[in-house]
Amino acid sequence: MKEGLIVKNINAGYDKKRVLEDVSITADMGKVTAILGPNGSGKSTLLKVISRIITPEGGEITLNGENLLSLSRRDSAKRVSYLPQSRNTSDIKVESLVLHGRFPYIGYPRRYRVEDYRKVNEALIKMGIEDKRDTLLSSLSGGERQKVYIAMCLVQETDVILFDEPTTYLDISRQFKVLDEAKALAREGKCVIIVLHDIIQALETADKIIVMKEGRVIKEDVPDNIFSSKVLDDVFSITLEKENCRYFYSRKKDGS
Repeated sequence: MKEGLIVKNINAGYDKKRVLEDVSITADMGKVTAILGPNGSGKSTLLKVISRIITPEGGEITLNGENLLSLSRRDSAKRVSYLPQSRNTSDIKVESLVLHGRFPYIGYPRRYRVEDYRKVNEALIKMGIEDKRDTLLSSLSGGERQKVYIAMCLVQETDVILFDEPTTYLDISRQFKVLDEAKALAREGKCVIIVLHDIIQALETADKIIVMKEGRVIKEDVPDNIFSSKVLDDVFSITLEKENCRYFYSRKKDGS
């Protein structure tokens, strides 16, 4: 059995400002791991460190025993793909954008191979958007664009897929579809790590929850244990409850 992603004692930040303090987490292959925390808690920074966008000041990251920090960024991009929260919606055709996911596998100048187009076609079919391949990204709905970006991650053929708040700006039905896609990828054996702002969605979607606050990991456990610990109540100043296997919460009153 693959041991998955292991992050140990990571310190990182921007412009000499420390954001992550001694962060350690694990994320299993074939599972969805959700990261929760208030704004500014370091969730997005952690994903950027794992994806090698940010170089940590210290610590280590291994994937199935391999040291990711020792790899070139190109080789690391064959192990980890990253879907950021903010993306430009440019006038580029769907197929052209999805082909960007093949960059780690081709040299310069970029000359796509038959294999690259085949991988793109498979990803478009999988996401149900094969009829959109010649459509400009800017003309698609938010849900359709999200599928295109997920397809781009798929053709990157990585063991780890990182999603940073992928449900933001989507209506509720499309939010559920994106979360279903994340679970489907995990069932294929991928290690899926997803930052979510919706506490209930995280509890009901993920196999494991990581709770962060002020650049540190407060707790890491399965959803039921996270709920029982009341850590989310403290971090978000809410009263979290569970009834008939469904979670719900209310805001704590001032002074409570």
